Amino acid sequence: MPGPSVGTTGASSFDSMWHQSMLDIVNSTTTVDLSTFGYTEDEDQPFPEEEVKEEVNEFGYLNDRLVTRKNSFTGNIDSIKQSEANYLPQYYGYNKGNCTTIKREIVDVEQCYCFPGLGLFLKTEPDLQYDKFQGVYFYKDMHKHYKIRTIFQNFDEKGFSNPDYFIVYNCEFFDYSQLRSIYAYVDSIIINTNILNNKLFRAVYKEDLNKGTFIMSDKDIPLNRGKKYCGIEYKMPLNRFEKAIKDKPLTYIKTLGKKYRFGVEIETSSGILPTYLTKDLYYSSVYDGSLKDSEGNVYGYEYVTDILKGDLGLKQLKMLSNEIRKRCLIDQKCSVHTHISDVTFNKENIVLLYSLCQILEAEIFSSLPYSRRNNEYCRVMRRLNIDKNFILTNRDYAINTYYNDIVSVLSTKGPAGAHINKKTQHPKGHKCGYDHSTERYCWINFIPAVFNTRHNGEYSIEFRCLGGTSNYYDIKNWLLICMAIISLVEDYKKFIYYSTEPITIENILKTVYYNNYHEILAWFNNQKEKFKDPIIGRENELTGFQDYTIDNNFNIKSL
Repeated sequence: MPGPSVGTTGASSFDSMWHQSMLDIVNSTTTVDLSTFGYTEDEDQPFPEEEVKEEVNEFGYLNDRLVTRKNSFTGNIDSIKQSEANYLPQYYGYNKGNCTTIKREIVDVEQCYCFPGLGLFLKTEPDLQYDKFQGVYFYKDMHKHYKIRTIFQNFDEKGFSNPDYFIVYNCEFFDYSQLRSIYAYVDSIIINTNILNNKLFRAVYKEDLNKGTFIMSDKDIPLNRGKKYCGIEYKMPLNRFEKAIKDKPLTYIKTLGKKYRFGVEIETSSGILPTYLTKDLYYSSVYDGSLKDSEGNVYGYEYVTDILKGDLGLKQLKMLSNEIRKRCLIDQKCSVHTHISDVTFNKENIVLLYSLCQILEAEIFSSLPYSRRNNEYCRVMRRLNIDKNFILTNRDYAINTYYNDIVSVLSTKGPAGAHINKKTQHPKGHKCGYDHSTERYCWINFIPAVFNTRHNGEYSIEFRCLGGTSNYYDIKNWLLICMAIISLVEDYKKFIYYSTEPITIENILKTVYYNNYHEILAWFNNQKEKFKDPIIGRENELTGFQDYTIDNNFNIKSL
């Protein structure tokens, strides 16, 4: 592959004089007045009658321009008649058969490398770097002056199979910040994962997890967890996951038979997820103002999954969690939000779910780290008096009454009506106008279940209380508890209305998941024990942020 091309500029008047004088020297025996070019007899030069003119070009390079008498040249004059556009060398060379002159020395051409527009360079120079993957040399400091890009495309012998994917190569590193999905942006670029799987590429380049770049190195460059690195924002279109799996058989073994669609938001305090991962992991990276540090800076971003479903959805969640765990930091400001959809959000289900969550609230908060308690982004619910016996004796009237009470609390503008209903946006607008006093910022967010917040007639419920983590098993177990709460309302109303058993997480899991609840319940009880004591609980939370273990097993049993 050819070396990079660079910008050019026209020749100066000095250039024209120089070229003409060179031709005079070569084509005749005319004596040339070299003093025109600054030559003096007193200078100690390696060649007699030699002149060196030094000038700084527009890029800041110091140009060494060499004039040598006729008998120093035995080569082709065409090698001297280079175009004005190419006449901007740092070290300019002139061919003499198999040799060339560089910096006033005669060397073998095989020891040189030519950059179009820059001339010849010695391969041994410290400013040159050889790229074994491409088989070309690059001048290290070139990126200070030029936007150098080499685009790989359609090289099947190296594993490049799709013309829709490109790599942007900036000198000695690949810059993730320049990589974008062609499906989300016009005229944008994504790295080809076939290249990343190429053994030669992996042997030459190692990923720097701190900066989001591939660097020529023989050693891995792990994340420095003692420093902060700012993420990058990119939003991907929804439903890419469902399109990708439309021809694949769906299973629900690890969701314990629950066929709800779900999405997860994982907040981080620092770190970069490279955009090439979006090709296979289906997520977006978004800014979140709640992640500001003490100085008001936002380093970490919130990583939002696509709409997921079934065991394949859990696999996606695990893959994303692993990448976040490898590349990002999490602290007490972070949390995990789960969304569940494909739920029947009729009036009765909204009322029963609101009532059920009021009952479970104290137990759920006992399982949370202290950073999530008394948190403005995870407030307790507004208490409403919902009597299930009243519903049993006056079903329609009671449900309508309680539903209007709930909508009044959620809307802050009054009960359901012509301007406040499931077809309208929330009265305060997108995300309730970011008003932290609204019910959107409770540990369970009913707003997207009661209002058309996405303007597409799709509704969901959001659980906002799980503490910051990138541990897949923490997220999965909490997700299954959320699904169990929803399922109890949809499928086990008799338990809510008639059971004499207390409504607890344990009894809900037993009712919904039968004999498959033990692992989930053990996790939940461990959470309660871990955060039971205020002092030990805070220490356990900090310890959890320092757990970086990763499980790369993705078979069904490991999900």
